[in-house]
Amino acid sequence: MYPLPVASRLTTMAVGAFSRDAQRAGSRLLCGLAGASLLLLAIPGGSGAQESSPSPARPKVVYGGNDSSPPFEYLDQAGVPQGFSIELMRALARVSGREVEFRLGVWKDIVSAVQRREVDVVTLGYADARTAEYDFVAETWTLRQAVFFAPGRASYPRQASEMRGETVAVQLNSIVHEMLRGLPEAQRPSILEAPNHLDAAQLLVRREATAAAGNSLVLRRALERSGMVDAVEVPVRAASYQLATLRGRGPDLAWIPPALQRIKESGEYSQLVEKHLAAQGRPSRLPIVVGGLVATLVMGGLGYVGASLWNASLRRQVAARTRELLASVDEKDRLTASLVEREAERERLIANLEAKNAELERFSYTVSHDLKSPLVTIGAYSGLLEKHARAGDMESFASDLARVQRAGERMRRLLDELLDLSRVGRVVNPPEEISLRDLAHEAAALVKGRLAERQVDVRISDDLPTVRGDRVRLLEVLLNLIDNAAKFVGDGRAPRIEVGAVPDQPAPSFFVRDNGIGIDPQHHERVFRLFDKLEAGSEGTGVGLALVRRIVEAHGGRVWIESQGKGQGATFHVSLPS
Repeated sequence: MYPLPVASRLTTMAVGAFSRDAQRAGSRLLCGLAGASLLLLAIPGGSGAQESSPSPARPKVVYGGNDSSPPFEYLDQAGVPQGFSIELMRALARVSGREVEFRLGVWKDIVSAVQRREVDVVTLGYADARTAEYDFVAETWTLRQAVFFAPGRASYPRQASEMRGETVAVQLNSIVHEMLRGLPEAQRPSILEAPNHLDAAQLLVRREATAAAGNSLVLRRALERSGMVDAVEVPVRAASYQLATLRGRGPDLAWIPPALQRIKESGEYSQLVEKHLAAQGRPSRLPIVVGGLVATLVMGGLGYVGASLWNASLRRQVAARTRELLASVDEKDRLTASLVEREAERERLIANLEAKNAELERFSYTVSHDLKSPLVTIGAYSGLLEKHARAGDMESFASDLARVQRAGERMRRLLDELLDLSRVGRVVNPPEEISLRDLAHEAAALVKGRLAERQVDVRISDDLPTVRGDRVRLLEVLLNLIDNAAKFVGDGRAPRIEVGAVPDQPAPSFFVRDNGIGIDPQHHERVFRLFDKLEAGSEGTGVGLALVRRIVEAHGGRVWIESQGKGQGATFHVSLPS
């Protein structure tokens, strides 16, 4: 809903435009009373005479367009180019001292002519993907792209991504055609390619398509011409229409922006918009003027009736103009909201990149430190091995050799686990439906030796959820969590590990709980760091829990710890996306 001052200004603009139209129509009527024959002779002349004899010395530009896309560009019944884009191009050529030639036809043929450099400039809807092929020179108008459906359906898609299953007729090589082809296959409708908007509209009218998509103004007008006046419109996006040329030829059209600025400052641009776009679909006033002339000459008494009808028509057209102007403001607002959303997304990506860089720096430092330790051990004891061998002290030799072998084995394990960690998020197995209950039993079986050695009682709940993901990776999660719990069961109690579900959660969640030594709350985040072990002499390399977090986050989930501290046990929670 717009504030009253905005709506009032828009209505005043519309009324003012139509008042000027009424004054001009009245002037024509008076001129007709003075000399109707001179008026009728003057109408088809004028500009046509100027266009038929251009000065050969003037630079020439060829404009290409669609021959059936009113109100923008089309051929009238006499085969003469008409429409907003045509008159705008004539005005641009005039103020810059150039000659313009128009070539209108089937759009795909015009696109080919641009590629062959037979056409210099066309009007295109702007899209980032098109900048690889075209230079965009100047914006001429902003208009929504929409999808139209036949009336009477029980429901309609609300946006382009919900049109899977629809059959959409669309003009070949139009901006909406490219947008629909670019949708993911799971969202993409069946596409019927048509040479122009009128043919696309007729496919919908004949029910050969369930929808027709394209430029809102052009397509609605084509549907009305085809007999469907109450089609249901679903807006898709606002598109900037711009004068464009083949990539690399933009400098040849550098004269267009200053020429466009001149006709905007003179008010001619606003007149063209009012004539073709803001009052699109309005019947020509020439028959009204001629009819009024005849009626006035025959029956002056019918003037009052004609004036009443004219006023009623003005009221209807003012209302239509106001709706169009309000819709234009709506589209500008939607475009602004889209830009704000893109900026927010850019900020999120920057923050994510900074976090990844910080993580990479910590990772590099940790790896260099922990890999250096086994190498120092190997270097130190290698010299002692030679010394003991020369002295014949085989007992010391065997002891030092065992130390070197353990250091080498630790180095191998560190490298293997680092390689496994680096693959998370890159090497992905096909996702599948996974029963976490079955996966937990499989993980417990893989560490059965450690569980039996420490007499750990493992209890796995039957109500664990089913999730979709990488089965191999999620098995690693449960395996590391159960094995970690078994390593820190503590002494003096009956060790127990529980694997259960968390009910009434928006996403599938489970936990692995133990009654072991517990974790101080200040270290809850530290245990997920690479190579960071709370117990320096404990088993393992310190990679297991870091691997758990990386796998869970690669699935779009999160993992965290609950523990009251030393001797209170610990619970690892995992939440995965639905």
